[in-house]
Amino acid sequence: MKKLYEFNCGEAIRFEADSPEGIVSEMERIPSYNNSTGDALIRSKAEILSVYSGKPIRFDSAESFTDDLIALGMLREIE
Repeated sequence: MKKLYEFNCGEAIRFEADSPEGIVSEMERIPSYNNSTGDALIRSKAEILSVYSGKPIRFDSAESFTDDLIALGMLREIE
């Protein structure tokens, strides 16, 4: 079952996903200067967002990446 998420790093973007991999897939659709996908997207976004937040963000898997974004308040599930 898909859940509604909000990704917010200055501009709130809402989307539905059913897994960490689904969240990454939805993030691939967000317009950006970087058109990478999959693991390359996770690594690139982790680097950019860690500079933005001043906190480390793991990029070894979609799950750890999204867990870190949730912990930092950049990604949240909308109920």
